[in-house]
Amino acid sequence: MYWRLFIFFITVSILELLDVFFVSGFFFGLLLSVAGAVAGTILGIRQFASHLRQLNSAMRVDESPAIPFLNLVLIVQAITLLLLPGIISTVLGVLLLIPLIRYLVVSHIILRFREYHHAEQRKPKQKQPDIIDI
Repeated sequence: MYWRLFIFFITVSILELLDVFFVSGFFFGLLLSVAGAVAGTILGIRQFASHLRQLNSAMRVDESPAIPFLNLVLIVQAITLLLLPGIISTVLGVLLLIPLIRYLVVSHIILRFREYHHAEQRKPKQKQPDIIDI
């Protein structure tokens, strides 16, 4: 199922990129794509460095590094999306660089992890059979 979504995403991105090239001209479309990728990457690298410092300080004072680490993962995903050609990937990359959106995504991930973890704790533990090897 996910590979179909991925192929659909790539196809739509290529079609959008071709549309930009044909409507605005090849060189202008290429310039827009490269400028967006470079600007987004620079912004993403700055946010990455900031959250790397937060992760380092959280680990020094024995706090949970989960939130800064998840922020780093989302920033890397945003940079990757910004480097891919296409309008959809660029929009998703820019959205992931917005701290409020990233906070909502991290909160959702942590909530899902806690639900899964609590569900695993509620499962009855199976008693291991007593086996005596001779």
